[in-house]
Amino acid sequence: MELHRNPKERQWLTMELRHNLKERRRLTMDLCHNRKEKRMIMELCSKEKRLMLRPMKILMTAVVVLAR
Repeated sequence: MELHRNPKERQWLTMELRHNLKERRRLTMDLCHNRKEKRMIMELCSKEKRLMLRPMKILMTAVVVLAR
């Protein structure tokens, strides 16, 4: 890809992605402002630490759990 040859561009993209992850995590917490939901997500997190890196997966799991 053209983009990745330019180090500055690549650095910017990396920052953008990192920022996105932060934004996504914040959004996940916003969406789960309900205390019960938040607690369920925290429990899921403690069971599966790696999920912390994938907030959308946590959210989807929570949605599935809540849908039952």
